[in-house]
Amino acid sequence: MPFTPQEQQYLAQLEQKVLMMESRVNSGMMATLTPPSTERRIQDEVPFEEVPVKDPMPWLPVTPGDIAWSVNDRVLTLTNGAINTQAVQRLGFDTPSAVYAITAAVRTTDGAAIPGSFGSVLDTFQIQFRMTNPRLWQTNPVSGSTVCGTAERPRFLGRPCWRMNTGSVLIANITPLMANLNVDLNIWVLETIGCTNILPNTR
Repeated sequence: MPFTPQEQQYLAQLEQKVLMMESRVNSGMMATLTPPSTERRIQDEVPFEEVPVKDPMPWLPVTPGDIAWSVNDRVLTLTNGAINTQAVQRLGFDTPSAVYAITAAVRTTDGAAIPGSFGSVLDTFQIQFRMTNPRLWQTNPVSGSTVCGTAERPRFLGRPCWRMNTGSVLIANITPLMANLNVDLNIWVLETIGCTNILPNTR
């Protein structure tokens, strides 16, 4: 059965992309450096270059060539951090991703009650998110309740989310304001998993 005009157009676009990639390789434009391991990249806070990409959306792709996404929970935990002392937590990304929401939970590790003077349990710590390019997502450390939501009421970041390229590292600077705290941060992430195999009905 011959290809439809739409399929022929799609194949022509693929052929053009292949030719472009071959041209870049032959001209020496493609990088040949061996990238550092994920652990080394996170530890050394290796800088990365941010590139513009199409806004990721949590819906199924419906056209050829679209990218499929997976929703993942990425968790950072600080336990018994020193009071009024900033602790650094790092989260590395191996594939292009988008952080679209943040939630947090706090409990005491010694069973003590959290004083009502804090107003919200999320005010028992200060937080500031930054990246290694460098970019500050908050210009100054602020109370946790101003940045993080809860499982019942997440803090959604909205479009275009916080974009994470391959090799980028999200850094959370957490400062406990009382002793014996366990702070859990849940970073809601849309992560690329490759090209979709969902194609429209073209026949």
